[in-house]
Amino acid sequence: MSCNIVYSEDTNLKILTRTFKGIVTMTDIISSWEHVINDIPISNFQKGGISDYRGTDLRINIDDVYKLKNYFAANINIFKNLKTAQLVDTPTIALPMFFQMIFPDFQSKPFSTVEAAIYWINE
Repeated sequence: MSCNIVYSEDTNLKILTRTFKGIVTMTDIISSWEHVINDIPISNFQKGGISDYRGTDLRINIDDVYKLKNYFAANINIFKNLKTAQLVDTPTIALPMFFQMIFPDFQSKPFSTVEAAIYWINE
C-alpha cells in the first residue's frame, strides 16, 4: 500500500488539514508540501496546517527529519509565520518531538487530537 493524502480546508479558521493514509515516507510529506505551496492559495490556510498521521505506517528516520528541516529552511518565506501541527499515534510522537527540540525556530508541535492542534494554531 502506498501513501494517499486527503486535503481539507477550513476557510473560517484559515487551517489546512492533510490526512495521510497507508505507508508514509519523508518523500511523501515533502511532495505534499510542494503540492500545497504550488496549488493551494496561502490565504486559505494563513494561520496553520495540520498533518494527520494517525493510523499510518510512518517510515521516517532521524536523517529524514533533517531533510524536512532543510525543506522548511529553503521555503522559509512560507513557513516562518505558519504553525504546523502533527497528529500522531503515541508510539510515533518521538519524531515530531525530536524535530521540535532540535529546530526550535520553526513553529511545529505534535498533538494527538485535532481540537488541541486547532487551539494551539489559533493562540
